[in-house]
Amino acid sequence: MKVALVVAEFKNGDLTFNFNKIKRAMKRYSNLDMLCFSESFLQGFDALNWDYDHDKKIAVSLSSKYITEIKDLSKEYDMAISFGYFEKCDEKIYSSYLTINKGAIINNYRRISKQWKEYTKTDNHYSEGESVRSFMLDDKKFTIALCGDMFVCPGRFKKEGILLWPIYVNFDLECFKKMEEEYAMAAKGFENVLIVNALSKDPKSYGNAFYIKEGKIIKSLGYEKEEALIVEV
Repeated sequence: MKVALVVAEFKNGDLTFNFNKIKRAMKRYSNLDMLCFSESFLQGFDALNWDYDHDKKIAVSLSSKYITEIKDLSKEYDMAISFGYFEKCDEKIYSSYLTINKGAIINNYRRISKQWKEYTKTDNHYSEGESVRSFMLDDKKFTIALCGDMFVCPGRFKKEGILLWPIYVNFDLECFKKMEEEYAMAAKGFENVLIVNALSKDPKSYGNAFYIKEGKIIKSLGYEKEEALIVEV
């Protein structure tokens, strides 16, 4: 199974720009089995301002036009795609990660750690998920963790199969380089670990993607590259 960890630039609050990045990547890598984007890629990690009247217009539901079109493209290209987004469900907003396979939603994971939001400013409209759920894709078992989940809630994860770990971090570049091994060790125990970060200009994020086995980084894309790391799992 060939997977592309797509490191792309997002613009905060510009759903059209970010959505088009997803569409172009799906066309470019349509010969692969699965594409994976970073945490909150569809809207951009800093798209929310913690005013619910504003943020409920930025978050999207599973029936939104953006997700409907991505489902259609997934079916057209006969592929799976995963991406992060701010989800609106009823009156709640979640930091979620959606996986679609050949036009059908097969997993919608909601981040379980609260560090995706300014939790000193938010009310009960901004929520976390309650469970960690695995799913099967082409006989491979996948588990999703979003960014801080593996550090804050490590005991919630059963370490088997493939961990797909989308993140968004805008650390100082030297700081991120020093933390690479911490990420690798945090996910030790999974058969394969796939980490993907996004690029952004404001604030500055340097991107990168990693393929990890047994706590060791096997492959990485490199910083400041808008490209995909292609791995076989």
